Amino acid sequence: MESAQYIAYLLSEPRKVSCVKASEVLEVSHDEINRFLLSSNFTGKDLFEAVQQGLQLEGGVLSADD
Repeated sequence: MESAQYIAYLLSEPRKVSCVKASEVLEVSHDEINRFLLSSNFTGKDLFEAVQQGLQLEGGVLSADD
């Protein structure tokens, strides 16, 4: 699994996320999701860079919550 796939899942999930739900959406085992999260080191900046093209950055307010 790649970081981009997991980031896309996070952006598309309107409710609470979990390894089990991610495994259903991404069609991989929840153990693979868990191993990926334990071994990966991506940041909020990585998420922003992945979605930056789809954002209109003039005016308004960006609010994010972990």
